[in-house]
Amino acid sequence: MKRGTLLCIIIITAITNIFSINDLSVRVPNNPVQKKGYMEQITLVVEPHGAYSEQSMYINYTDRNQFPGSQNVEVIHRFELPDGAIVNDLWLWIGDSVMQAIHLDTWTARTIYDSIVAMKRDPAFLSKKGNQYELHVYPLVSGSMRKIKINYLVPVNFINNRSLTQIPIKFFAIQQ
Repeated sequence: MKRGTLLCIIIITAITNIFSINDLSVRVPNNPVQKKGYMEQITLVVEPHGAYSEQSMYINYTDRNQFPGSQNVEVIHRFELPDGAIVNDLWLWIGDSVMQAIHLDTWTARTIYDSIVAMKRDPAFLSKKGNQYELHVYPLVSGSMRKIKINYLVPVNFINNRSLTQIPIKFFAIQQ
């Protein structure tokens, strides 16, 4: 009976991880161990732009020193944005400098990201599958923070003389 229960829990956990929508983890490349990642500070800026609102999220990622001494922790963040959202910009802080992302097709971007990670340099990689986004940020020195900014547009709903816009509630759902 205990084996059956344990197997059932393992299967449910695996299925949940495969189809998870909002998940933040950290890992060291070439190591199968993944641990929970954290967002220490999030700032959301919302600005109206006609029929859309532009939302900018500034996020500081950390592993809370779960890989002591490691200089090459990778952040993997899977998330959803509000319905109809269109990502139009991504920024990565590298020390005191900030770099704007370039938009490429998935295959080209993934090849570049993987080659940069192999060289131990500073990339970020954002991809979308259906309604789910997946962000990779590398490297994070264990115990420190990496800052990014994601800009996206969200359609505004007009009801009578009010304008309403969705904010990314599901994005914040992973925080405990």
